[in-house]
Amino acid sequence: MKPEELIDAVAENLELYVLSGELNSDVIGGALAEAAFGERIAGFDDLLILHYLLEADTVAFAEELRPRVRELRTGTSTEENITHSEVSSRVDWSKTIRERYSRDPDDQTVFVTQSRYEEYDLDENIVLRALLQRLDAGLETWADELATYDWGSRWGEQLLGRTRQTIEGNVNLDRIRDPDTGEPTNAMLETASRSRHALYRDAAERYLRYEELLSTEVDRELLTDLLSNTLIVPTDSGHSPDQQYSTLFELYVLFAVIETLEEILGTDGELAPIQTNRDAVGSFELDNGDHISVFYEQAARSKQFSFLGDTADVDAASVTRREAIRTRTKEIAGDLFDAGSQVRTKRPDVLVVYERDGSIDPQRSLVVEAKYHGSGRSGKDTVERGVRELLEYLAYMRHDEELVFGNPAADDWRGEENGLLVTDDDRRINTRVDHHPIRITQAGSLAESLRTQLERLYADSSEEAPS
Repeated sequence: MKPEELIDAVAENLELYVLSGELNSDVIGGALAEAAFGERIAGFDDLLILHYLLEADTVAFAEELRPRVRELRTGTSTEENITHSEVSSRVDWSKTIRERYSRDPDDQTVFVTQSRYEEYDLDENIVLRALLQRLDAGLETWADELATYDWGSRWGEQLLGRTRQTIEGNVNLDRIRDPDTGEPTNAMLETASRSRHALYRDAAERYLRYEELLSTEVDRELLTDLLSNTLIVPTDSGHSPDQQYSTLFELYVLFAVIETLEEILGTDGELAPIQTNRDAVGSFELDNGDHISVFYEQAARSKQFSFLGDTADVDAASVTRREAIRTRTKEIAGDLFDAGSQVRTKRPDVLVVYERDGSIDPQRSLVVEAKYHGSGRSGKDTVERGVRELLEYLAYMRHDEELVFGNPAADDWRGEENGLLVTDDDRRINTRVDHHPIRITQAGSLAESLRTQLERLYADSSEEAPS
């Protein structure tokens, strides 16, 4: 599968991806899936806020904020005070005489004074404060993700932290009152838009843009423009194809799993942004009350499963001497360093979990590993590593601390329906064999292979659950 084909294949769902990457508006051409408009995405408003923060005009506003707020526009107000004896401000003698006569004409200690002070609660400043409150909330929500994009980094200083520090710690900004309900009003926004100061004109524009995007009647073309121009494309380090495009290939497989489930189940899943510590990327609620969840390794964490191996899981009669020595070494090293003998693996690229009557049915789970590889020996090694990792996931997969599929070296191995390795198209790979304890397919046959395997697991999922 060529890189450009891979990008095209994931482009329509790529608005869900918010992990580390770079902005690239060229890969999608404005053609976004229906999911982009919120019908199926959980937390869609938060996703829009992230893309709003990534807009060039928002970044430019943040970059210029610190020097601009040093010269906030203020007005002058006068406050009257009645004091006794001590006078620290200008005395208004006419009002002082009237006040004395109204109280006690013989009391010469009463004074009416006037104090002048700077007024920060101008219409333009209310607009500015309203915008900064929204910016600060968004920057806090997406701080981890924005940091990975090196958001607005300039002159070696991280704009993300600098902007939040300015918003939260600037003395002059603190003097502006919080907007009341219904503020800023249209009149306030009009005043800010007409200001001679660029700070207020830009604040009004960014505030109106925010409100427009989060409106319940937002224009579809506006969202398409926003998401297309702030699309986050995953980037992988390294120069070999398997390193450069591995994440895109994983996303290609992830989206294929979700789309195939939708076809088999006859219902659309609820999608969620692919972000750190997100539980499920896709969720399906079936007519009979059952649930199917799809997890992505880089973002999701299924709390119901673990992938831990223990030396006690190894059948001594089924391992070679070399394997036995390796296992024994881990036992001894664990005792020496008080670290136990568990072997923690990574998590599979995609994990599909079935839940019935509030309980996980581990036998109906599907473990998918994706490997994008290059040519030559490195490609063969990548595929071989994928086989080993998938076998490890199935061998070590636990639910309620119990192994789900038993020992892959034993005769009672039951993982062949639950494991799938997806590789890039390669004529050297023979995937027509059917005697392996896992299933292997290539990108060109993925749709057919997924349908076959998922139908075996979930074809009856629309039927009534047994009583």
